[in-house]
Amino acid sequence: MELSEFSRAAGPISPEAFERLARFVDALLRENTIHNLTALRRRDDVWKRHVVESLQLAEPLRERPTAQVVDLGTGGGVPGLPLAISMPAVRFTLVDSVRKKCAAVERIVAAVGIANARVVCGRGEVLGGQPEHHGRYDALVARAVAPLTRLLGYAAGFVEAGGRLLLAKSPDVRDELAAAAGTARRLGLRWIETRAMHNPLGGEWSLVIYAKSAT
Repeated sequence: MELSEFSRAAGPISPEAFERLARFVDALLRENTIHNLTALRRRDDVWKRHVVESLQLAEPLRERPTAQVVDLGTGGGVPGLPLAISMPAVRFTLVDSVRKKCAAVERIVAAVGIANARVVCGRGEVLGGQPEHHGRYDALVARAVAPLTRLLGYAAGFVEAGGRLLLAKSPDVRDELAAAAGTARRLGLRWIETRAMHNPLGGEWSLVIYAKSAT
């Protein structure tokens, strides 16, 4: 993918950041030949689905002061690493429960040289209750992790009061939202909005946003 094409799809980005995103794509595809980090095998698909859609989360993150973000269920480093590359002033913590995936993402971080990202291996429902992580983050991002009711249970502990959960879901998320309403109330989460997101390179998805009202 060329810088001009990418900028039309994802917004303006510096040549330096674009070069690091290209290195991320290369590193992810290289690791994916060893470990099953993503079902996507074609370079263009990784750019389209993993990079462009990850960076569509940058604008919502910038809508309020954000210094610490946790990416829950990061898998191959998505959406956390593309976001870390595009937002160098923000610290990203990438969480996954599968040790081989954590090790692969650590290698990607080292290969690309992403200084504002770290990897933590463990289960979200456990880590979110530990002092190092409980209520320590301004925002949480998650993409293709679990049904919403279960995901909220994993995610709520990480975010400080007033913080945001930005959850990438399928285009029609109405049934999941209804099913998760009671869980959200119990966890001190307030639904803010659901945004219909359009990928300029093709594809639709929903961004579900919650605010944490209590720790």
